[in-house]
Amino acid sequence: MAGKETKLGSILKNRRGQSIVLVAIMILSFLMFFTFALNTGLLIHAKISVQSAADAAAYAGAATQGRYLNAISFLNYDMRRQYKKFLFRNAFVGALGSPFFPRRSDDSLTGKYDFPKWDFSNGSGSPVRIPLRVPVICVPLLAQGIQSDRCMQINMRNTTSDIKDKLGILPGGGSSIIQALIQSTQNITDAMEKTCIGQSGINEAVLVSWLFKGENDEQYVAQLVDQWFQVAGSAANQNKEGVISLLQGLVKGLGLYPRNILNLMRIETLATLINTPPQNVTLDQVEAFERDSTKAERMERTILAYKSALSNLNGDIFDPALVNMEELNPSEMIKLERIYAGSAGGTGNNQNTGLNVFYQASRFDNSGGDPKTFCKSFAQQIQLQKIPVGVKLIPIPRRNIIYAVKVRAFIKPRGLLFAPWSDDFELTALAGAKPFGSRIGPRAIQSSSFGISLDMSNVLINGTKVCDTGGVSNDCPLPDLEVGAGKTFFDTEFLVQMKSLSQGTNPNYTLDGVLKAQYHAMAPNPTEVGRYGILPKPPATKPRDMRFQFIPFFDGTGIPQNSEFGSKIPIYRFYAPIYPANQGDPIAFVRDFLSFLKEPVSSPYGFNPETIYNTAMDSIQRYITGPLETVNGSENNESRTFAAIELPMYNLLPPDQGKFWLTKEAEVSTSWGPRHIRTSESTFYTPRFGYSVKHAALRELLNEGLTSMDDEIESIPH
Repeated sequence: MAGKETKLGSILKNRRGQSIVLVAIMILSFLMFFTFALNTGLLIHAKISVQSAADAAAYAGAATQGRYLNAISFLNYDMRRQYKKFLFRNAFVGALGSPFFPRRSDDSLTGKYDFPKWDFSNGSGSPVRIPLRVPVICVPLLAQGIQSDRCMQINMRNTTSDIKDKLGILPGGGSSIIQALIQSTQNITDAMEKTCIGQSGINEAVLVSWLFKGENDEQYVAQLVDQWFQVAGSAANQNKEGVISLLQGLVKGLGLYPRNILNLMRIETLATLINTPPQNVTLDQVEAFERDSTKAERMERTILAYKSALSNLNGDIFDPALVNMEELNPSEMIKLERIYAGSAGGTGNNQNTGLNVFYQASRFDNSGGDPKTFCKSFAQQIQLQKIPVGVKLIPIPRRNIIYAVKVRAFIKPRGLLFAPWSDDFELTALAGAKPFGSRIGPRAIQSSSFGISLDMSNVLINGTKVCDTGGVSNDCPLPDLEVGAGKTFFDTEFLVQMKSLSQGTNPNYTLDGVLKAQYHAMAPNPTEVGRYGILPKPPATKPRDMRFQFIPFFDGTGIPQNSEFGSKIPIYRFYAPIYPANQGDPIAFVRDFLSFLKEPVSSPYGFNPETIYNTAMDSIQRYITGPLETVNGSENNESRTFAAIELPMYNLLPPDQGKFWLTKEAEVSTSWGPRHIRTSESTFYTPRFGYSVKHAALRELLNEGLTSMDDEIESIPH
């Protein structure tokens, strides 16, 4: 029995041992399974973190591209606005002194205004009203206003000679009283002569300022007026300050060429930034980019994308120094072509864009013909070339603007609980995104879009043709543009609208009125809808306008405004360098556009385009190296790095007749959003402006031209 008990006890002991072993095995298995499950979950979470990092990087890079595209579109439309600004000045301000403006020579208020003048050159003493059919700029400046009859006449009459004839006064004859009268009339003649020459100088200075002025300070204008008053004599000095004030307003801001050349430099720099070649970077390289000012701007997309990825990775798990990001986008995604104003809407290398502008040049000359017609005038021509007015997008086959990244992150040894590895463990993720919506500019330019040729008549002034067509139609193209309803800047209906804005209830033109009309002439019009990215009005307090709240608006002094803007037009400032980190030569860029002025031109009125070239280049260079560098006195407080443009739709008044400009942002919003506008104020389903960003499947990006770095990109199940 005892033996049996011993055997039974042994068996029991063995079974207990087996149970202990079994329990131990079960516990160990559970711990291994738990550890495996936990590590698998943690690993999956780590993988999700890496994918989130890649998604964030792709979105940040595409958002940077979208911001560049927005800047390009706003600058592109501003170039068009600047061209419209010059057209208004050329066709309206320069014609204020024309007789019965804006009635045609046949007193009609329909059709195109034909810019009539009174011509005394026929020798009969009776003026003839002739249609010049081209704008001939003459700005009569007086201290009390900018309207007078000084510019109505092609040739001024020597009224003092008429007085002598009527009185029968002969040189050297008559009493002392008669001699005193003769001397007085001679003084009047001298003053008229100086006025004749001085007015000619003002006309040239105004047109040259509108085209080539590279200064934004008042001293430039004061010098012009000083020169004129030195010619006109001391008798006119009492009007000097008033004339200076008027002229400063009429030529305010940079001229057409400098303004649009700077805009074009900014646009082409931004396009270069979009086309920055793809990078393969680590944290050390990104920090090196940030320390180097010459690379920080050019690598902004890469820096922001990498930092977005890094911020989504836990530094306790992943080694930041080993995080690698490889950009997969093509090296060229956007291609822009310059648009020049001209009869054929010249683009690219097609610079056959000779447009003609004229100003009324005069000289004192009583020889030939009627000796009493002594201040003889001529329409001095300036033939313009390479007027930059915008860019258009050239489609690149299978090269849309896209962005994709491959992120490689490494889990630290023991970075995960119970991780069985002792070396860095690599995880990889890919993601893609793309900007979409909005517009940069027109894809196709019609011949009438940026310059038209009127059917010119061979009008003679003093025996010389104003515009010699040589028997060939459309040989003298003039700057013009459609404004809506099939009308252009030359149509009387449009000019009547501008006159109504300029005068208001005042029978005379005022500077404030002219500037108000100029702003409306630059406003969006129906022909531009769907073709340009146009900034909306400032945000209002109503909820439906909240979609515009992220735009930082400023007034003309650069002070942020949240409610009323007063009389100043709000300014939008945004990043758009003329060259990244001061790389490149902006002066050489400008010189290429103005080189046509160095061609000699024969003129009996002292017109010298090379002098204009030297003056323009000097003033533009001073502006770039001075106010643009220091932001002290620059237009709208712009800088070399930041553009600053006026909002085109602020406080627009409805047109009295004809839809020549648009007043509601919904009319010009051409970006993403439903095609049909919801009328309910409780929804946000209205079209927006600007570019947005969306994630995109990599296969979709591949179809759009993404160059695969390896074969695995095609097997990612997105």
